[in-house]
Amino acid sequence: MLARAGRIGCLGGERGPGKGISMRPIGALLVAALGVSAAAAPASATPTPFSGTLSITFSLPFTTGGPYVPLPAVTVTASGVADVTRSGGSITSFSLAGGTFATAITVPVTDPASPISQEVVNLANGSASLGTIPGGDINNDFITNLTGTGSGTMALQGVAKLGFFAGPLANLSVPFTAGGVNGVGLGGNVVIAFSGIPGGGNLTVRGAPWTTGTASIGTAAATGFVAGNTIQLVTPAYISTAIGSVGAIPMLAVLTLSFVPEPGTLLLLASGVGGLALLGRRAARGRGPTGGIASGA
Repeated sequence: MLARAGRIGCLGGERGPGKGISMRPIGALLVAALGVSAAAAPASATPTPFSGTLSITFSLPFTTGGPYVPLPAVTVTASGVADVTRSGGSITSFSLAGGTFATAITVPVTDPASPISQEVVNLANGSASLGTIPGGDINNDFITNLTGTGSGTMALQGVAKLGFFAGPLANLSVPFTAGGVNGVGLGGNVVIAFSGIPGGGNLTVRGAPWTTGTASIGTAAATGFVAGNTIQLVTPAYISTAIGSVGAIPMLAVLTLSFVPEPGTLLLLASGVGGLALLGRRAARGRGPTGGIASGA
């Protein structure tokens, strides 16, 4: 009868007399394979499911000379498929179909100090190809021109009607963009004649591109980010009315998208886990009744 050559434990050392099957080298190889797969992945656009939100927030001074106060955010949720490009496992660009996010909504403003009663918003995104990720900070203030570089452009289409209680701004209607060329999410100005101003005048909407950096407008600011499979882009804008205490109305827009992980990464991970399970079963079959190598004659 042969003496036992030793026990084979699932978490022992390397294979050999008196030693088991080490899982540590296998785990290290799996991690290394995942890294190599991500680094070697070609930088080509892949249709990728996502879910996300698009929101806009206006700010107003509730009193003459007072601080700007954010109004309730107008938010729309959506899901779909975007063309996503990754490099080394990180998102570097994506394309999004127009109209993915769309809403027609009335949001009441319940603060009794607010000069407006409601926000009536018709909003939809234009088609987007955002390809400089990460992007730099953007400052779109009330005096100077736009500064900073963004991640790309995506028009916000539609109109916001701010229901002022009284005065020349009552039911102020604000277009987000004009002709798909200038405005919110693009850059440049939208200038329209505003009949609400006594004697006539212009309403100006100044937009900016989107960025994963920080977007600021006056004292309002929002910050984008890229974290794994989630990306957030922000853009600042403001409406100039040249009227009294509400001469300028800041606006911030925020787009947040969560993408599913890369299919190749999921497949590799599943294969690795399956391989470890198979190895464990083989080791178990090799044990005898007492946990060692089965004896023979």
